[in-house]
Amino acid sequence: SIFINHNNSAYFGTANNCVQQIIEGCWDIANEVGDAKIGDPYDLYVAGKSQDALYAVESWFSWHSREDYSNNIISIYSAICGTRDVRVNNDVMDLTNSVIAANSIYNVVKGNNSELADDVRKAIKKAHDAILAIPAPFRNHISSAEALAAQQACADLADLLNNRLLPEITQKKDTYNDAALDGVVSTYVNDVVLPTYLDLKNEVAVLLEKVSTLQKNPTDANFKAAAAQWIVARRPWETSEAFLFGPVADKGLDPNMDSWPLDQNGIVQVLNSQNWDDLEWSGNFDEEDEAIGAAQSVRGYHTLEYLLFKDGQPRTVDGAK
Repeated sequence: SIFINHNNSAYFGTANNCVQQIIEGCWDIANEVGDAKIGDPYDLYVAGKSQDALYAVESWFSWHSREDYSNNIISIYSAICGTRDVRVNNDVMDLTNSVIAANSIYNVVKGNNSELADDVRKAIKKAHDAILAIPAPFRNHISSAEALAAQQACADLADLLNNRLLPEITQKKDTYNDAALDGVVSTYVNDVVLPTYLDLKNEVAVLLEKVSTLQKNPTDANFKAAAAQWIVARRPWETSEAFLFGPVADKGLDPNMDSWPLDQNGIVQVLNSQNWDDLEWSGNFDEEDEAIGAAQSVRGYHTLEYLLFKDGQPRTVDGAK
């Protein structure tokens, strides 16, 4: 791992640089959830573009939007607290019983700035809980007071990460040095990142089995089983979104697996033509490459979601015709 071997890496450098990148990754997803995932549909809705607002809601075919967004916030908790053991009861994050790893950003910061550490953890909880307080499904409550409150809670979390936590690390490099942070980086990689990606690999393999079974034997029961596994396989991806940097970003894995919005017309065209080459792209990833973007918008989690779900329920054989 380039994180573990940071002292030999020109990309990350010191453990302090690694922790800066971790915090910036947390800021990225907090900002994206509030400003884009919740904010973009709201902006379109209040502009009178209600249909565009609906299509801007990620995961609306499965009605899984709130869960996706709250899992994004859980990824921030995992990155800051060095653990995947995050307890949620009745849509409320349980800070009393959620684990904090000994070697974590939270604990190192708490030893030097206890108020800041606790403020970050509380802000994570507030954003998480506010998202799940939005009435379900989110697509029907885009402009609700709860949605606006969740957007604000995410903005507050992003502001705290960027304007208080990050400067704490960057401006006190003598305090937050390799001796203090080496264990934090190792815990982050070994206890959070790698197990999350292993879960992703394993659950997607099961999803492939369910989809293959559905392809060979299209029944309502197999539609239901594939849709249920889509939900299961979705969680490790969404709980990885605080660490979408390094090779994950450089190789374009996020848009390749999770591009949104979809090109629904393009998906139908591929199905009708059965020209499966339209799903592929080659060469080095370039986010400005239109050909790559066109391929990514007809593949991945959300293409499968579109094919498996309708109005929050698994499709049926008759409904899929």
